[in-house]
Order: sequence, then C-alpha cells, then structure tokens
Amino acid sequence: MDSKISSFLGIQVPTFEKKNKFNFFDSVLFIDKSEEINFSENIDENCLIVLQENAKLNFNFDVNEISDLKINASFKFICKKNSVLNLKINKNYIDDEFFDFSNFYLSMHAGSKANIFCNIKNGITFYKFDFDLKEENAEINFKINYFLNENSKSAIITNQNHCSKKTFSKVCIKKVLDNGSRSYSNNVIHIDRNSSDCNALQSDRCLVLNNACKNLSIPSMQVLNKDISCKHASTTSNVDENQLWYLKCRALSFEKSRQFLIESFLVS
Repeated sequence: MDSKISSFLGIQVPTFEKKNKFNFFDSVLFIDKSEEINFSENIDENCLIVLQENAKLNFNFDVNEISDLKINASFKFICKKNSVLNLKINKNYIDDEFFDFSNFYLSMHAGSKANIFCNIKNGITFYKFDFDLKEENAEINFKINYFLNENSKSAIITNQNHCSKKTFSKVCIKKVLDNGSRSYSNNVIHIDRNSSDCNALQSDRCLVLNNACKNLSIPSMQVLNKDISCKHASTTSNVDENQLWYLKCRALSFEKSRQFLIESFLVS
C-alpha cells in the first residue's frame, strides 16, 4: 500500500500505523459524563481523547501559520454511549513543501455520533482515518475538501468498519487539483457478517483544472451481510465548458467564473 502511494506521488511515504498500534500517547484528554467542552488548540503529537457517556466535544483544529515544516501525529478518539464529537480541521499551508502525516482512529459506541469536517489547502499531506462503529446506532459523518496547487500532493486512506448492526457512516471526499498537483485516495467500506440493517455511503469526487494534474481514487467494499444499504462512487472531471461559457455571458471574467464553479463544486 505505502509503496504504491510513494510511486504515484513521486516521494517517499512513511508507513501508516495500524490502528491497534496506538499504545503511546503524549497527551490524554477526558471529557466527563454529560459534560460539554469547546476545545481549540493545535496538536502535533500523539493524543488520546475519551468522551464519556453523554459527553460532547466541539474540537476546532486550525493551522494557518507554521513554525515547523513537519507534523507526524496520531489521534485516537473513544466515543462512549450517546456522546457527540464535532471535529473541524482547517489547514492552510502557505509553504507547498510542508509535510503533514497524521493518523486518526475513532471508536464509536452505542448511540454515539461524530461529525468531522476538514478543509485542506496545499502542502504535502498524508491522512489515514479508521472509523470503527462498534455498537448499535453509532454514526459517522465525514467530509474533507482539498484545494491543491503547484507541487502539492495528498494521500488519504479511509476505512468504514461496521462491527455492529444499525450503524451509519458517510464519507465524502472532494478535491480540486491545479498546476500539476497530485492526489491519491483509497477508501474501504467493511461490513461484518452480523452487522445487519447498516447504512454506509462513500463518495470521492475530483475536479481537475489542467491536464498536468493526476488523481488516483480506489473505492472498494467488503460486504458480508445482505441486509444492508451500501453505496460508493468515484469521479474525476474537468470544469464544465458550457457552464463556464454561460457565466462569462453574464459579464463575469474567466477567473471569477471558474472560481464560482470551484466553490459550487466544493459546497454541493
């Protein structure tokens, strides 16, 4: 897997940690039972975060200025019964050579819910997200937007693991590539044999702004139960020339028309 990513992106990629190898943490955060916490802090180390029963965590992770040119971190979230995690990650890397290598693991228990939104601009980024829905009524909603410019490269691996019945997961990946940037994604849905009445969705869409860009998306499903709803999709396309022409006819410049279509693609 890692050698395939390295070959496609043209740089050496470190080995992704397996989810059960997260045994050492530099910091630990516990959210007590029925407590609600708003947390905003940049973390570039191995971190364990535990949400107790009925707890709620609003976690905003915003990186706009960099003091180091390398991040290598692992985050493990354990969401107990009926807890809620709202995670927002916004990373705007001014330096295209910035290297960000991060692992995320979520363990979801009965009735817990996680809403994750990521907005990534430029840099060299490698992300792995493992979602384990371990008990009934656990839910994951995940969306990540990329905008990659010259020399930027990204790789993302997602695993939606339905380990119990009546669980829900949705993964939505959108990428805008410009000026020779490259993107790789490998997205897997796995539904166990005893995980009936599950709903799993996966979407990977890429908008390519010039022919020098490269995108490789590998969606897959491993379904061992027939009583489920499971869908996946992957598309790579260019800016629609007819839509661009229509906007230009409304007195918008080429740049404004293209920007409008890009923004529409990301929010749709």
